[in-house]
Amino acid sequence: SLRAPIPEVAEVAVVPTGGPFDDSATSYTVNFGVLQEGERERFDLLVRSNAGYRVLMESSNRGVLERVGGASGVVPYAMSIDGRLIDLSQRSVTVATKNGVTGLAGDRFSVEVDVGTLADAVPGPYRDDITITVKTN
Repeated sequence: SLRAPIPEVAEVAVVPTGGPFDDSATSYTVNFGVLQEGERERFDLLVRSNAGYRVLMESSNRGVLERVGGASGVVPYAMSIDGRLIDLSQRSVTVATKNGVTGLAGDRFSVEVDVGTLADAVPGPYRDDITITVKTN
């Protein structure tokens, strides 16, 4: 008799648009440079699992860019996954689920980030951190 337990596994990779799954790609920086209203950046979120998965996102600033250090200021932005707007004002939002096994390349989700109005923005650097968590079902 031969026994070999296989644990449930779910992995995530955040890569440039069209990039392959890379298990070391666990962080990604979207850098708008000098912010402009309506500016858009894209990247892909890849998920693979042998037992199904659930992907959660959480924004440290509840879905806005906040001015770094000193004066207060915010810049709204919109994030969408495969064209579906994600409400990051909530804590730990489920953005994708699947039952069953994925292929080795993983399931690909297209992520877009659009800069909102700059009407109330004071000069300076702005930032938000998004935590992405993937769990097996």
